[in-house]
Amino acid sequence: MLASAYCLIGRTQVADKLILKLRADQVSAYSFPGSTFGSSLRDQGIILNALVLMQREEAAFDLVEKIAQEMQNSEISTQTAAYCLYAIAGFAGKRKDQGGLYFTIDTGSGKNDVKSKKPVYRTKLSSANGAAIARVINKGGEKLFATVTTIGQPAMGDEETFYSNLKMTVDYTDQQNRPLEVSRMEQGKDLKARVTIDNPGLYGNYETMALTQVFPSGWEIINYRVTDQESFAAESSYEYRDIRDDRVHTFFTLAPGQSVTYEVLLNAAYTGRFYLPALQCGDMYDRRISGVIKGQWVQVVK
Repeated sequence: MLASAYCLIGRTQVADKLILKLRADQVSAYSFPGSTFGSSLRDQGIILNALVLMQREEAAFDLVEKIAQEMQNSEISTQTAAYCLYAIAGFAGKRKDQGGLYFTIDTGSGKNDVKSKKPVYRTKLSSANGAAIARVINKGGEKLFATVTTIGQPAMGDEETFYSNLKMTVDYTDQQNRPLEVSRMEQGKDLKARVTIDNPGLYGNYETMALTQVFPSGWEIINYRVTDQESFAAESSYEYRDIRDDRVHTFFTLAPGQSVTYEVLLNAAYTGRFYLPALQCGDMYDRRISGVIKGQWVQVVK
């Protein structure tokens, strides 16, 4: 970063001396982002940006290939993605010999020849029997990187309960903490959803945890922050809570061996049959730390 700063003010000789004995791939390996949201891949993005500013195109190109490959094969945080994409964009913008994109893509519904000076091309793939197939033939002089992205969510009732490096339970009780069977409830009944999360201590301190509770459309969330019932909920501390019409997001830190409990007050307001979605919790920047409790159908009767 210091070398980059000297380049920006035109002191390239000073920048050269600063990195004289440093290798572009000489970064410390670490995977716990902590409060800096750093990673070894993020640090390579910082190095790539310096090489671009110093006009070291050959070394920069080698690092671009390495970063692009790792970005495809790794789970990365938004911090890492931002640094890497910023540096790669700077590299692409500095190159004088860009030929642009020139390739043929066959998605099964016909071939399409693509010629573009833009560095990115996107298209939707049609799927047959759950599989999307595309054949790409590179006709240009530039190397292409192809990525397939799939987005979706499980159908209601098809979620699977699992825990990865955390433990999680959910209980539904009345206001006197007596267990409730939520599959069938009387209209107007108040209830509490109590979630307990444990850190078994295998991966240290969990600093960026998020708990997402989505509730059936027949239940109403009682926002005790605006009904003067804050003292009613005896729960663990959290860093931030976002209460919306049908869901509550709770953000917190979980130390090794620590257990936290969070409660949401609810009311079975409307009659009918509704779906209670899966409960989700995990570290926002480390997918090794996550858990899901599958959803279920619930009924509210008069």
